[in-house]
Amino acid sequence: MTNRNYVIVEDEPLAIERLKEMLKPYPYLIFVGSTNNGRKGKLLIEDLKPDLIFLDIEMPVLNGFEMLEALDYQPKVIFTTAYENYALKAFEENSVDYLLKPIDEKRLSKSMEKLNQLDPSVSDWLKLSEEILQAKKVNIWTSITVSSGNGMKILPLDAVCFFEAEDKYVMVNDFQGKKYLLDKPLKALDEFLPAEFMRVHRSFIINFDAIEDIRKNFRSLFVFHLRNKLKTEVTCGNSYTKQIKEKLNI
Repeated sequence: MTNRNYVIVEDEPLAIERLKEMLKPYPYLIFVGSTNNGRKGKLLIEDLKPDLIFLDIEMPVLNGFEMLEALDYQPKVIFTTAYENYALKAFEENSVDYLLKPIDEKRLSKSMEKLNQLDPSVSDWLKLSEEILQAKKVNIWTSITVSSGNGMKILPLDAVCFFEAEDKYVMVNDFQGKKYLLDKPLKALDEFLPAEFMRVHRSFIINFDAIEDIRKNFRSLFVFHLRNKLKTEVTCGNSYTKQIKEKLNI
C-alpha cells in the first residue's frame, strides 16, 4: 500500500492530537505537520506538499474553503467538521470524504477505504450526502472526550452536570465540581447530545437529570438549581424560555 504524507489543519490542539491517535492504526499514513489556521495551513502545505490534508472548515484567519482556494498545490482532502451543512460545498472541492465530529472509528475506516480506492473521475455526492445524514442520525454521544492535564479523558455524559462557555472555551462541569476543557463550541454540541441535555442560555447547556428544582426570578426567567457539589444556579436566557416551557410541558 502506498505511503501518504498527511497534514492536519485544525484550530483546536486537542482535536489534532485525537485525530493523530486515531490514525495510528494506518501505518501508510505518515504525519508530517499541523497548524491551527488557514493562512498558516497554506504556507505549510505549499512547503511540505503532503499527499493528504485533514482539514477543518471553521477556522480563524482563513476558513478551510478559503485556504483551498488560495493553494498553489492541491493535495487530497478529507474534511473534518462539526457541521453537516458544508457537505455539498465539500463535494464541489473534490474531497475524498467529509467526517463529522466527533469522528467515529468505523467512519474513519471507511474514509481510508475511499482514499485507497479513489478514482478522481467518479463522484457520488448523493451517496456521500446520505452517509452524512445517517451519521448525524445515529451519532448521539454517550461520552465525551475532554482535556485532562497533559492528556485526554473519556467522560461519560451521565457524569456531566452542565456545559459552560467561558470566553473562547467550553468547560465541562461534572457533579463533583470538577471542570474539563472541551475543544468544541456549544453550538456544535446540540445535535449530538442526548435528549436530557438542553441549551438554556447562550453560555449554558444543562443536564435536566441534574435539576434539583426550578424557580422563577423577578423577571419571570427560569432559575435552575442543580444538584452538583457546588449547588450551581443557572438562569435561563430570554430567548430560551419558549423551548424550556415545551421541554417542561408547561
